[in-house]
Amino acid sequence: MSKAAKAFAIAHEEATNKLLPFGTTYLCEQGFSSLMNIKTKNRNRLDAEDCIIIALTSITPNFDEIVSNMKQHHFSKT
Repeated sequence: MSKAAKAFAIAHEEATNKLLPFGTTYLCEQGFSSLMNIKTKNRNRLDAEDCIIIALTSITPNFDEIVSNMKQHHFSKT
């Protein structure tokens, strides 16, 4: 292993040890905050797992594509 690779490995280890706890703490607090918004008294009976996943994801759905792919349902009165 070269001297530069060793230095990078040491720097990587130090950065991981110093910075990783902040990211995981932030994500934990963000998840707890989202859960508190989801689990209000009025919605206390809901299963929050799906709502938490949606609240914490960074993916933005393409609603136009979703709507255009939906089949139109026609209901007739009988």
